[in-house]
Amino acid sequence: RIRILNYCLIGKKLIDNNDVHAKDKYCMRCFQNLWSRHQQNKKSKKTMQDIHEVLARGNFDKISKPSTLKEIQLVLKDPEIYMIGLYGIDGVGKTTLAKELAWQVEKDGSFDVVVMAEVTDSLDVENIQGQIANALCLNFEEKTKEGRAEQLRQRINKQKNMLIVLDDICRVDLAELGIPYGDDHMGCKLLLTTKNLNLLKRQMGTQKDFRLEVLSDDDSWKLFKNIAGDVVEKNYITLIAQDVVEFCDGLPLFIVVIAK
Repeated sequence: RIRILNYCLIGKKLIDNNDVHAKDKYCMRCFQNLWSRHQQNKKSKKTMQDIHEVLARGNFDKISKPSTLKEIQLVLKDPEIYMIGLYGIDGVGKTTLAKELAWQVEKDGSFDVVVMAEVTDSLDVENIQGQIANALCLNFEEKTKEGRAEQLRQRINKQKNMLIVLDDICRVDLAELGIPYGDDHMGCKLLLTTKNLNLLKRQMGTQKDFRLEVLSDDDSWKLFKNIAGDVVEKNYITLIAQDVVEFCDGLPLFIVVIAK
């Protein structure tokens, strides 16, 4: 069980730290068996890319909470609601669901423009502005944050119907970024993802919030088997695989990392 737990911990390490290196002596000492299976991946970023590619193929959405996706899409059609929150613990799949939502609403024509930007703890205003501007094919002429915010605000106001997804927020000033919403621009709607419900309600003032839960035991096993393959049904592997899934605590990204 200690070895199984170590397998799960290396999965968490890959998720929490996108810059884990093969030279890390601690990782090599504690997780030698698992690391040898991934020695051809020189960077953990490649592993994370593989994970998101697997999730993007639909495995996560089919097994997890498709109802949440549909509910958010329905709420987005309400003309009185312009700010929605999606929250849940780390690793539960908020980013994956947000990306799927962005793809769906752009595909079905619900929004003319869909923009997704990652915020994170660093709160690099210029970086966030740049992500949004790139999606809008906007070249900043202004050099200051305030000037860029005004230019971005004018550009967004020209869009009749758009969705902006701000992923993994800890705190953010929409006015500082240059994002008009509500009475300033009813055609601009926002989806904010975070692990902190209080942040959504008290600081951001979201009008509707959705909690993304961990997978059930049954769905966890289905996801693991779907990725790892039928080998998990072999007698000498099944019990180990089931223990691994149990230690993943229903977190989709953990399950995907270990199953791969």
